[in-house]
Amino acid sequence: MPSPVPSADQAQGVKRIVQRLREILRFDGRRFEITLSPVAAIVLAGSLLLALVAAYQLGKRTGSSVRPVAEQVKPGLEAGLDVPVAGQGEAAARGTGSVGEMESAPPPVPVRSTPPAEQPAAPIAENKAEVSLPAAPPAVAAARVAGLNYIIVERFHTGLPQVKVVQDARRHAEQAQKWLAERGLQTAIYPMSNGKGYELWTAQGFKYPEQTAQCEELADKIRSYGKLYAKDGHYLFGCEIRKYQGSADGRGRSRE
Repeated sequence: MPSPVPSADQAQGVKRIVQRLREILRFDGRRFEITLSPVAAIVLAGSLLLALVAAYQLGKRTGSSVRPVAEQVKPGLEAGLDVPVAGQGEAAARGTGSVGEMESAPPPVPVRSTPPAEQPAAPIAENKAEVSLPAAPPAVAAARVAGLNYIIVERFHTGLPQVKVVQDARRHAEQAQKWLAERGLQTAIYPMSNGKGYELWTAQGFKYPEQTAQCEELADKIRSYGKLYAKDGHYLFGCEIRKYQGSADGRGRSRE
């Protein structure tokens, strides 16, 4: 409903009040000053009273009867309900039934929506794939083949400054074997014939003279490793090439 327009008398009264306020109020930049005579004070009080009465009358006329929000909520759509009322939606969709019939009908029982039951979370499949780690080099490799040439990387035995007992020789041999395995060279540990220590042989054998160059190349590579290994106070890797004859002690005679 459109708001009523204030009358000319009311508008004129408001203008007079504003003009009068300008005459009695002064502002010097920091504070307001009010200058009133007894008569002016009476006039100002009457003007303020008149303004209050005019504002009250204006607000009373412009006010409209608004239905409360709670009354405008349709049945079945109260707070906490999200399901339309059964029957009214169907009637509206069919275009049947009058408004009076719908309003006179008793409101149906609202149906609250039931939240779906929480489904248990599917168990996350554990990653049971095992990481394959390189196997530690065996203490003793497969049996050597008689007639092939092997490289004796180093001998570890008592009598050396860093070897006090035979157990020290075994421990030093295993350390060197592990260090070379980390660089891709597989070796095998064999006891010395005199029982005073151990020898570290290459696991790969070479057939002479067809594989002489490959054997010499590997020996040079191991000697270069020995220079690095010796920097930490370890062995230099002498690399002696021997032909394995299948004897019990495994020493045989020098390569042909």
